[in-house]
Amino acid sequence: MDVIQERTPDTETVQSELTYARRRVAELENELRRLRGEPVVPAAASALTEMRLLEVEGLLVRQAMERHRGNVSRAAKALGLSRSALYRRLERHKI
Repeated sequence: MDVIQERTPDTETVQSELTYARRRVAELENELRRLRGEPVVPAAASALTEMRLLEVEGLLVRQAMERHRGNVSRAAKALGLSRSALYRRLERHKI
């Protein structure tokens, strides 16, 4: 009778596989966005985890304004904000 021994992966291997899986998921999400005609998240999006909430908010507001070519109504709608709330954020972030 053959005994098959299960090998338990070490922590480094598991971390490496998780990192690969996360990158692959991000790539697939971006491909779906491309197919839908939505904006693609930059590869540096993982850097968002290192950013403060206020910095992320400023980045999202800038991207929405660029994507909607300065049209506040459309950018606000895309962000799920009222126009007045977007104006406050534009002022806060000096955009």
